[in-house]
Amino acid sequence: MVASDVAGRSDAAETSVWVRAAACFGRWQGGESAALDELVRLMTPVLWHTVRAYGLSQAAAEDSVQNTWLALVRNRHQVQEAAAIGGWLLTTARRTAWRAKSTDAKTLAVE
Repeated sequence: MVASDVAGRSDAAETSVWVRAAACFGRWQGGESAALDELVRLMTPVLWHTVRAYGLSQAAAEDSVQNTWLALVRNRHQVQEAAAIGGWLLTTARRTAWRAKSTDAKTLAVE
């Protein structure tokens, strides 16, 4: 018996978040604007977890996730392969969180 049979899930239901994100991004690149909404719903929890791991406050984490999505809208042409969207978003979120954390540290040092 396969583990997916035990859990009561089909192979389609187990499609990874990365595969679904790539599909959404590809559809968005193809002109389907609703696919971006789906991508945001799918990946925001992953991005949230990533930026919170940097110890950001809730407000700073929200800003970091929002800035990640803005960066995607502005720079989507940089993502050549739809399969790379998960990595691109995570890398952008990490960099955004790192910058936010660095800014917070500098602000605290000055005060």
